[in-house]
Amino acid sequence: MHAVSRPRLLRELDRALTRPVTLVVAQAGSGKSVLLTQWVRTLSIPAVWLDIAPADNDAEYFARHVMRKFRASTPAATRHSGALGFTGPVLGPQLLDGFLGLLRDTGPCVVVVDDLHHIRDFTILDSLQDLLRRLPRGAHVVLSSRLDPPMAWGRDRLEDRVDELRTQDLALNYEESAALVEAVSGVTLTEESVAALVDRAEGWAAGIQLAAMTLRHHPDPAAFVRQFSGSHRLVADYLSDQVVSSFSEESRNLLFAMAALDRMSSDLVAHVCKAPGARTALAELEQASMFLVPLDGNQEWFRFHHLFRDLLRFQARARDPHVEVRVLRRAAKWHLRRGDWAPAVHYLLRAEEWDRAIEIILARGAEVFERGELAQVIAVITSIPPTVRDPNLDLSILLGIVSEVMGDAVRAEDDLRRVAAANDATIGQRVAAEAFLAALVQWHSNPESSLAWAEQTLASLDANEDVVTPDILRLTDKHSLRTVATLSGGRAHFLAGDFDRARTWLEAALATRGAAYSLWRIGALGSLALLEGWVGRSGRARDLAVEALEVARAVSAEDHPSTAEAHLALALAALEHGEQESAAEAIETGWGRAEANARVGLSWVFYAASLALVPPLTDRRPPSGRPPPVAAERISALQRRGVHGHDWVSVHVEEMPGTSAQTCRVNPSARLEIAYDRLTDRELEILAYLPTRMTSSELAARWHVSTNTIKTHIGHIYQKLGVSSRSSAVTRATELGLLRW
Repeated sequence: MHAVSRPRLLRELDRALTRPVTLVVAQAGSGKSVLLTQWVRTLSIPAVWLDIAPADNDAEYFARHVMRKFRASTPAATRHSGALGFTGPVLGPQLLDGFLGLLRDTGPCVVVVDDLHHIRDFTILDSLQDLLRRLPRGAHVVLSSRLDPPMAWGRDRLEDRVDELRTQDLALNYEESAALVEAVSGVTLTEESVAALVDRAEGWAAGIQLAAMTLRHHPDPAAFVRQFSGSHRLVADYLSDQVVSSFSEESRNLLFAMAALDRMSSDLVAHVCKAPGARTALAELEQASMFLVPLDGNQEWFRFHHLFRDLLRFQARARDPHVEVRVLRRAAKWHLRRGDWAPAVHYLLRAEEWDRAIEIILARGAEVFERGELAQVIAVITSIPPTVRDPNLDLSILLGIVSEVMGDAVRAEDDLRRVAAANDATIGQRVAAEAFLAALVQWHSNPESSLAWAEQTLASLDANEDVVTPDILRLTDKHSLRTVATLSGGRAHFLAGDFDRARTWLEAALATRGAAYSLWRIGALGSLALLEGWVGRSGRARDLAVEALEVARAVSAEDHPSTAEAHLALALAALEHGEQESAAEAIETGWGRAEANARVGLSWVFYAASLALVPPLTDRRPPSGRPPPVAAERISALQRRGVHGHDWVSVHVEEMPGTSAQTCRVNPSARLEIAYDRLTDRELEILAYLPTRMTSSELAARWHVSTNTIKTHIGHIYQKLGVSSRSSAVTRATELGLLRW
């Protein structure tokens, strides 16, 4: 968008520096990015610009994006790289603390987060708001978005911590509009015509610029302004038609082809549009204010203004719908040659090339898996129509594995069970699904179920020595599946409190061929170390844990969730020797790894271990659900010695087999605990969001399910709590202690 001087808004942004946050919310084409670019150039303090894209909904990708931008803008970033590692599906406390430390070291600075509306992941938005409320003095963040971010600003407004610019603030006034029209069109309008244009466009910068571009070629500017009327949509339709029609046939064809692209470079445009002069064409479009937005400082990548792009696409499809498909196929091929699988698959999905997209997902998913950017995999798979996706059992296995690693155990179990029960599944597909169903052992508190799946997997592998398994993420060859099943069985025995069998299974897992894979080996060593530390063999526990972490360092996986158990084993060894400070540090580190992908069963083990710390970890709450037997028994033993965690834990311990109910204290406010048991894991997750204003559609988008599925879950919640409305459910759940404020 063409820039005009806007001193009144620049002064407003300067005044806003006295507060931690500025929120800029306005419709597309209001000039948000242009204004902020002008303002940043006037600053005397460092500024970091984050141009948000849909890929930033992946927490790992977002964190790396932020670090790249900080490294390019401030030398302090290099000192904090170690604290900003693997995040899993959420921006955890360690990462947020790392960012805060980076901001403190940077000193007074401005961070602009542009196009925030692309982020739909509520966990990232929640973490971002937590960060904003803890900003160090001198740090200022500007959030720019088309839509109000779904974040709670009430407290910040009351505390005068946020300044805001809205659509009406960004509306062009008379002087600004006159300057924009003259700069773009070269036409000097009369005062009457400028006033009419401003009034009819309501100060909308894009509309006025579109009008000015049309005025370049209009013989009677005053007549044009008199005819210029209608809603924004009609104005945009009318002006885009006038602007596009002013180009030659050759230039229009190039615009229509380019419009299919989300992001473009001269090389990409030259390849997909067969335009050898692409670099010159892009430069001319930018110079002509043709809604071309640079995406980097070197001006190598651009995108069309969203509104202009959408309108070009509409007209291109009306002329020849096959052009867009051809461009999308070529763009996918171009990105694949450069190893950019995500944009390649995105273009294939838009072209409805389902089979080719699925082939790439299955072939390239391992690369993304090992980088930890898994939210992209889930988003891509779930964008495929269910009628295409569901019959492909390999894709269902992939979605189940990725969902499991990301911490969505409910979805993972649904997808994997469907494959295991499918009549048309091959033996190899069924065994793969069964192995990863067993691997859910650390995500819930039912070790018996995982043990049954592990035994079933091993029995199938023994009975079918020549089984052909699918190649998914390079994790489903028969040797890997044997390792996964054996390791999961050992973990199940440990969580059930059967330590001798657990040791036998875990040592067998380490002896399998599949244990050569680094992540499986780290996990198996850590699990065996945890077992030995739990039963008091601190020397062996420490040796095994150190070996696990050495393997992790060798493959640059020190921050990976698979290291959680090794850290807990080190903590137990430290407790055995009275090293409370070391134990507390190891528990915090490992617990963060377990929480990174929501392993509730393992988190209970961490909680049980933390109760022995002196002083206790006061900022840690018990995990959700019921503890597995091994954790429940340890909690009970600690309570018999006079060590107590939160009162309501004892309610669950009381009902666990093999524990002493007489020694537990029941929280009087947590009545009718039976309701807690009857709610499924997914229902408990949805219950936590009932106090918000999120609609059923928004909840469905959060969990990648249909609106009807969410409504069914909510209906079950009402039935189990004995209520008939959302507000009643919140009240009842609070009374039962299921919701805590």
